[in-house]
Amino acid sequence: MGTVSFYSREEVKDALAYLAVLANPLDEIAFRRAVNKPPRGIGAKSVDRILARASETGGDLVEAARRAGGDLRGKASAGIAALLELLEKYDAVLTGGSGGTPDHLGELMRRLVEDTGLREHYLAIDRVEDSNRTANLEELATAAAAYPADTTGLAEFLELVELDRSLLEEEEADPDRVTLITMHNTKGLEFDRVIVTGLEEGLFPGGDVDMDPEELEEERRLFYVAITRAREDLHLTCCRSRMIYGRFRQNPPSRFLDEVPADRVENVGTPPSAPGRGAAGGRWRPGTRLYHDDYGTGVVQQVLQNSGHTVIHVAFESGRTATVLPEFAAHKIEVLGSGEWD
Repeated sequence: MGTVSFYSREEVKDALAYLAVLANPLDEIAFRRAVNKPPRGIGAKSVDRILARASETGGDLVEAARRAGGDLRGKASAGIAALLELLEKYDAVLTGGSGGTPDHLGELMRRLVEDTGLREHYLAIDRVEDSNRTANLEELATAAAAYPADTTGLAEFLELVELDRSLLEEEEADPDRVTLITMHNTKGLEFDRVIVTGLEEGLFPGGDVDMDPEELEEERRLFYVAITRAREDLHLTCCRSRMIYGRFRQNPPSRFLDEVPADRVENVGTPPSAPGRGAAGGRWRPGTRLYHDDYGTGVVQQVLQNSGHTVIHVAFESGRTATVLPEFAAHKIEVLGSGEWD
């Protein structure tokens, strides 16, 4: 994926740090990250005091924190006490020593993110930055849901995360890799070749013909950002038919394509158009098979013209017949081919 990889995101690393400490209390990197995230009054000097005690505990930093608690004062003392209570609670859950065992590791992670304060911490940041950090925490919990909420499941999940990180590092070293990235995240970046997909009305721009002018202008600005990321080659694509939310849609090409100077464009293929437009003897013929979102599969029986509009009479497999104006029902129709039913 483009920009920062998923497992390199701050919020994801924070949540994983708690899991890593639960799995291995000797993990100094994870402990340093989790001990004061979100902030709980434990500064660098307090952390150094805890690490100094690690030699007494065989490197067990959770036990070292417990022993160092008496040396700390004020917010640091209260913060360490709260952290230890939290870790003890979830260690008991993972080892089956307490009631209320989650159905899977993903549920345990959701509870942990809530109890640590990470969710509230990043929710506040989302509100200020209009970001999706809490959504990333949810995505991490979703990935963990395939594992049981016990020590074995935790170890297997963390092994998978480490494997994914290793594979990602290998991919990033590959000069032939493809970067998948949203338009919003391309600012300041350039690539030799850029392919912009989904340039269809209703998708980009996302509104209808009468969409708010300010929203349309914002999407036009994003389109400009996307096409100016290309150093050498730029490919702009649209689909004849696209499945959205489980239904096929046949939307016309994006209006933004018409704004690109024609002398700078080489068209490849036949541009898609909304079904039903044109003469009766064109796209629609008796025998054409189609799928209608409301009526199912059918066959065109008759094609007529009425005040410049194509009208088709369709017999559906259900036994129902209907009169359809394809020009106004393009978003509900998919052409399947020609011939009678099998």
